[in-house]
Amino acid sequence: MSKPENNSVSDVSPQQKSALLLLFVTFFIDILGVGLVITLNPYYVQKYPFFLGHRVNPGIAVGLLTACYPALQLVCAPFWGRLSDRIGRRPIILLSLVGNSLTWLLFGLARSLEMLFLARMLSGVLSSASLPTVQAYIADSTPPEKRSVWIGIVVGMGFSFGFMLGPGIGGYLGSVNLSYPAFLASGIAFVNFLAAWRRLPESLSDENRALAAEHRPQGNIRQLAHALSIPRIGTMLLILGSSTFAMQSMEQNLVLWGNKVATTTVTLDGWDELSPSFIRSHAVFQVDFSPTNPPPSSVDPRLVTPDQILTGSVLRVHRHLIPRDTGLILTLVAFVVGMIQGGALKRFVPRFGERNLIVGGSVIGALGFFLIPVATTFPALLLASSIIAVGISFITPCLRGLISQDAAAHAQGSVLGVSESVRSLAMTAGPLVGGALFDAGPSLPFNLGGLCMALCFVLAASVRTPRRD
Repeated sequence: MSKPENNSVSDVSPQQKSALLLLFVTFFIDILGVGLVITLNPYYVQKYPFFLGHRVNPGIAVGLLTACYPALQLVCAPFWGRLSDRIGRRPIILLSLVGNSLTWLLFGLARSLEMLFLARMLSGVLSSASLPTVQAYIADSTPPEKRSVWIGIVVGMGFSFGFMLGPGIGGYLGSVNLSYPAFLASGIAFVNFLAAWRRLPESLSDENRALAAEHRPQGNIRQLAHALSIPRIGTMLLILGSSTFAMQSMEQNLVLWGNKVATTTVTLDGWDELSPSFIRSHAVFQVDFSPTNPPPSSVDPRLVTPDQILTGSVLRVHRHLIPRDTGLILTLVAFVVGMIQGGALKRFVPRFGERNLIVGGSVIGALGFFLIPVATTFPALLLASSIIAVGISFITPCLRGLISQDAAAHAQGSVLGVSESVRSLAMTAGPLVGGALFDAGPSLPFNLGGLCMALCFVLAASVRTPRRD
């Protein structure tokens, strides 16, 4: 009698499962802190518009304030990864948590643009220790065939739930005081540090620590070259970079697309509800009214259009999307990613394998990206974004799982640190390239995203994976 397929995550010890669930909470709170503040960068730049005595261009300043964080992660992640191979995972994770607490505190206390940049740069240096080390911890604690599932649970769900809750809470607190979200993030990170200090055990074995110590530390370039020399990893890193680039470009330009192209409608009961502040805050560009209910002279005649179908005082207001709408879209994306990586993935990986899920996810993601240029309404944009989220949900954890499987046990942190550098490079380049393309043509960054996902499909289809019994 054949054994039933085991697609659970119960083949780790209770102690390891407890540590992995603590890592999920750790990573969730870490990302929650980022989400609390990430949507407020434009308001900080508006409040502090001078840098070294010179007035800055708001768009450039916001872009640089956002990009300096992943740029420093790009530089520092390999160092933290290989250091965790030598001294252990626990001290690096603890350092990242206490460092995040201090840098968020500095961000909240900042009273100039220069101090904001310093806080974000220090945060990029210290937070870059978290993700490669967390992934290496998972690799230490799980068998290879379950690694993608646990990466999806700890990293995927933690990331998604953090971004589902963070921006909403941060937006509410930021409307009271811009410093409150940073102070809350600092406090949460410190509590997280105390919990990890008490409960998180070391995962790196003495044997693997000794093996890592025998290898001479490599610089970032040599470390990248070494990772690329490992079969399959070079291809996996290209897929990781391409998919991350597409996703980061989409997230930034989705707001711009909603503001300039996508539309939705609301119904108002009379001209009294159509105040000048409503028109500005809701990006209204056209108002349909009944011929029997003409507009008052205070309403801009360029906005109004008579409509024979409407009756009485009802107005049909056409508007572009506002931050609340695009925030809902990004929250839905995070929800879809969290549900798939935290639930469906553990059933799909044993059945289809990581390589096939990456291939399928690339096709689904490409479809979503190519749909956005024709998604000119709010429901259509929700649908296209959800399709992209489904594709990305399969690609990212399966890539990390395959990269971890190909890396030697004593080099998990080193190789995963390189993968995070590739991801950080894509996170830096995606918003910059995507923004320039949007200025040239609003649909260009989304079409490029679709081509990137098509490249992921071709690369993933060329990967050969060992047959599982």
